[in-house]
Amino acid sequence: MSTEQHRAAEAVYQSLIDTRMRHGAYYPQDDPLRDPTPAALAAMPQDDPDVQIRTAFALEKTAATNRASYRRALDIYRTVRDRREIDIRFVLGRNLLTGANGLPRNQAEARVWLGVAAERGSQPAKALLATPPAQASN
Repeated sequence: MSTEQHRAAEAVYQSLIDTRMRHGAYYPQDDPLRDPTPAALAAMPQDDPDVQIRTAFALEKTAATNRASYRRALDIYRTVRDRREIDIRFVLGRNLLTGANGLPRNQAEARVWLGVAAERGSQPAKALLATPPAQASN
């Protein structure tokens, strides 16, 4: 990197840090789950990338004094990064199938998103697609 490229990269990075400090990364100040309790996190679907990110954020709070928390947070971030193309489609399909998280039940759309996730390697998506429609939506 040239000196100018390095300065530009540092400026972008600092801007991201500033934004995170002001707004809590992805979650606005008024998000009731911006700072979820461990019990609230445990009650959420653990295969949801949003829940995984929230869990990693929670782990970061203790990471300065707990190396295991730091390693676990990094592992979660890597998992979300590596599986984002699959998992977000699976969760969207599952939510459409069940009508969760404010989405209306839509079996046809659910099967499209689950199909894309399954094509990309999601075993849970393959399992839901193999379930007869009447059972999958219950």
